[in-house]
Amino acid sequence: MIHSPDNQNATAKGRTSVVICNYNGGRFLGDAIESVKNQNLKAYQIIIVDDGSTDCSAEIISQHQDGEIVVILKSN
Repeated sequence: MIHSPDNQNATAKGRTSVVICNYNGGRFLGDAIESVKNQNLKAYQIIIVDDGSTDCSAEIISQHQDGEIVVILKSN
């Protein structure tokens, strides 16, 4: 869970951005995305930066992609 002294005020004022940096972490990526989605944040976005993964990361990202997820794909 994301903890901050004033979490509810932070989300009321704007969007919380969570950045997930990934390189061949497909086996953990789905859980990381779901963990963010299960927080009690009212407004959030997930930014996934993938550094040229060669595992199943792209598939996992596509399964979870919706309006709250921004994906940045880079070549390693």
